[in-house]
Formats: sequence, C-alpha cells, structure tokens
Amino acid sequence: NHDGNGTTTWMVLSGGGIGTHIMNTETNIGGWEASEMRTWLNGDVYNSMSNKEYIKKVTKMTNNAGSKGTKASGTTDMLFLLSAKEVNVSNQIIASDWYPNKYKAVCEEEGFTYEWFENNKVNSWFWIRSSLPSDDKCFAVVSVNNEVGFEYANVKHTTMPAFVIG
Repeated sequence: NHDGNGTTTWMVLSGGGIGTHIMNTETNIGGWEASEMRTWLNGDVYNSMSNKEYIKKVTKMTNNAGSKGTKASGTTDMLFLLSAKEVNVSNQIIASDWYPNKYKAVCEEEGFTYEWFENNKVNSWFWIRSSLPSDDKCFAVVSVNNEVGFEYANVKHTTMPAFVIG
C-alpha cells in the first residue's frame, strides 16, 4: 500500500540507480514539475521499459514552484524521484539554521516517510525531487548515511527512479 490510499499497490525503487543525470540545465524554477529529469524519466526511460502496462500513474506532492515555493502541489507521473519527506531527511532541513522558516512547511507536505528509510542508511549520493526554495539553482540530494544536501541542478548525480505497480 504505497501511499496509504487503501488500494493494493507496491512501490519499486531502483536501489542502485540507472546512471547519472542532471535535474535541469540551470535552475529549479518550476520545481520537479518543470524539470528536465521528470521529462527524461517519463519519456525516454519509461518508453524503454518492458511490461510497463503494470505501472500505475501516481500523484505526488512536491514543491513545484522551485525557488520561493512555500506550498506543495501534485504532479502525476509513471516514474518519479522520492522527496525529502519520503526518504526521511526533511527533518534535517526543518531543523537547520540556514534554511528560512517560511519555506519549511513545504518539506512536510511532500508525502510521508517510507518505513525502509526510517530503518536503513543509503550508501551513495542520489537526486530527490525536492528543490531548495530559497535558491533558484539547487535541488536536494541524499548522501551516504542519509544526510541531506543541495546541489546545483546542472550537476550529474545518481538517478534512482521509483514506480508503482498494483
């Protein structure tokens, strides 16, 4: 039950990633919704998959405003990246002194934490779909031992897309 919606669904996450990719050429304006990463995953990557008829469209809450975003909105995708909340790093963002208070609520709106990330540590850097709302050039990454960081959108990092079947 991937998002607690009462239907039987399973989320599949590509644990080692599918290679590296940028989030965007220059900016995070438009957030995940307007990102080149989202276009690439739901275009080229999705189209290259076999048995895709089992993949369900899902709507995820995300800061789709990017720079200066204070509210989450939904995007519907076949393939998606996880959010800071889903990988259990939003608490690090909210607790930080350097992150402006007016943007902290959007972190809590980006879904709920998946149990695996409450009990396990990751072993490589990877992109997540959360953008840094106080800077128009950065998206979030998760690093070794589940530390959150922010990276320029045009830097290549491991891409670990997820999808839902059911």
